[in-house]
Amino acid sequence: MKALPLAIGLTFGLVGSSFAQAPGNQSNQNQQSISQQAKSSLEQAGFTDIKIIPQSFLIRAKDKNGNPFMMVVDPDSVTAVTELERGNAASSRNSSLQPTTTGVGTSTQAQMLTALPQNATTVANWYKQDVYDPSDNKIGEITDVLVDKDGKIDAFIMSIGGFLGIDTNDVAVPFSAVHATQKNGKWSLTMNATADGLKSAPGYKFDKAKATWIPA
Repeated sequence: MKALPLAIGLTFGLVGSSFAQAPGNQSNQNQQSISQQAKSSLEQAGFTDIKIIPQSFLIRAKDKNGNPFMMVVDPDSVTAVTELERGNAASSRNSSLQPTTTGVGTSTQAQMLTALPQNATTVANWYKQDVYDPSDNKIGEITDVLVDKDGKIDAFIMSIGGFLGIDTNDVAVPFSAVHATQKNGKWSLTMNATADGLKSAPGYKFDKAKATWIPA
């Protein structure tokens, strides 16, 4: 393969001298002849799959960092780049027209439990259940369970005093203030408070239009 640089040098030397000597009306004929001679020389040097590009440009330049580079540009490659840019632009336009989706209403399947969480209990053990003081006197009844956005019970609404729902005071107590225990084989709720003390607590009423509790 040592003959390779020599063959290439002779080929391009022949190309340069022929173009320098050829008048304008003979340039096309000379170009075809030079292309054939160049291809023949490259084949003798061991090259295969040779393509002679007519009307190509040898570009020498420096990039923005000052590094020199050299490249050959032919009409086919310029056309290909132009088409590629058009294709990319079309793809961008098409992608911008595609409908976007959010996490709401997606088809992602919800996770299912294969076993219940340990120590979990039903809300029925609190909802509509009576609450007693440490002396086992009834304080009131839990009439609602307030849950935060993560599903954690934050508070209870307790109905204090009154008779058959008349003259009652609905108050909010934190979940941690009500203690659940087993008593005589039954679920029992106790609270370290008295009915008289809770009667003076801030009262709430249920707003049906907003479906929430508001200050009374």
